[in-house]
Amino acid sequence: MKLPVAVQLYSLRHEMEHDFVGILEKVAELGLDGVEFAGFGGLSAEELKGHLDRLGLVPVSTHTGWKDLVERYDETIAYHRTIGCKNIVIPGYGFPDEEAYATAVKIFNEIGRKLKADGFSFYYHNHGHEFTAKIHGKYIMEGLLEDCREVDLLPEIDTYWAHEAGIDPAAFIRAHKPPLIHLKDGNGGNDLTAIGEGKNTITEILDAAVETGVQWVIIENDDPKPDGITDLARSMENLKNKFHFN
Repeated sequence: MKLPVAVQLYSLRHEMEHDFVGILEKVAELGLDGVEFAGFGGLSAEELKGHLDRLGLVPVSTHTGWKDLVERYDETIAYHRTIGCKNIVIPGYGFPDEEAYATAVKIFNEIGRKLKADGFSFYYHNHGHEFTAKIHGKYIMEGLLEDCREVDLLPEIDTYWAHEAGIDPAAFIRAHKPPLIHLKDGNGGNDLTAIGEGKNTITEILDAAVETGVQWVIIENDDPKPDGITDLARSMENLKNKFHFN
């Protein structure tokens, strides 16, 4: 099995605070094909594009706060165009009640219409509550995809948090065919691990990803141990040796 593999750089946030470019270099050395950003380390778009080109890393996507897309849309889109990134992901949103949900749907549709017109793909990244809480009788994730259908909102499924919420990630992937997925593992709750060292259904997830034509498998660990690079290296090794992937 083989699909392009990226890393959500939030996994390496502590290391990147001290050496943003150096960590990009280490990511490339580990054999990853691309990166998903959660901030740009204070670099100009031109500087970042230069480093990505030099290292052969694809800027797969970004986790971008919805406020940036409302309050700084033109600036945000210009940066993405320069680095060559066409996938923009809302990393999460709180949905305490029906009013908050309605507000989110309104905001997402307004953002999505602009992104669609400008040639960008628009995603929402789940945590657990989108698969456990219901609004109008539907799980929040299901509702968002329906209520934002006109702007082609896509799910970037976080397979671990979905699994923790009682969802079968492989079945979700087969049903929705998301181009981007987050591959994450752990032993329950916030006890996260390298890929292949926890209880998530990694084999089934990868099989579904290959079958449905997922474009990017994005490794993420919110709390890597002992550090982000060591954890990422283990994940890459496990993908190769345990799962014969890549």
